[in-house]
Amino acid sequence: SKALSDNDLDELVLDAWQGYLLQRAKTHGAEGVQSVWSSMPKNIRQRDEIEHLYYSLLIQTNASLEAVKGLSQRLKKDHAVPFLELYGSLNTADLSSQLKFVEKLGDKFNHSYEWLLTAGKLSLRLQIWGQAKNYLEQALHLKPTPEVRQLLALALDALGKTDEAYQQLKATWPEQYLSRDSHL
Repeated sequence: SKALSDNDLDELVLDAWQGYLLQRAKTHGAEGVQSVWSSMPKNIRQRDEIEHLYYSLLIQTNASLEAVKGLSQRLKKDHAVPFLELYGSLNTADLSSQLKFVEKLGDKFNHSYEWLLTAGKLSLRLQIWGQAKNYLEQALHLKPTPEVRQLLALALDALGKTDEAYQQLKATWPEQYLSRDSHL
């Protein structure tokens, strides 16, 4: 039999911790997730994929306050896009504080597509339609994805700009639905 390489062993250990986190989230909720996290070796906790899973599970188990605290600290430290997106998906009682925090990170994230999209989503959830429209139009300029077009359509519709909203939605439709020969 062949011995495992250090890299293979690291991957197995990582998989085991991920599985344990997931299993404890299912059986014990947020408390289980936090207990596994606190028993985990520091070198494992510092792995991005483990830390991301930890915050995702906190959110799924309704421990948003703990997730906000941890994600805020993480985002102050470095500008990792997956953690920004996770922070933006949080549904806390204080969305306006979340938006203010994200806005402060604008320079750190170079006003990137992901940053604009996150700020736009939070603005939408706060029903700040004009601000959402501005963020999402800038995001659209950087990367015209179906997601940003759909979100922009929501903002435009809320602002009473239904024709523009329709144009954004239409731009996400597959080509076959737009051709004249289409039998819809």
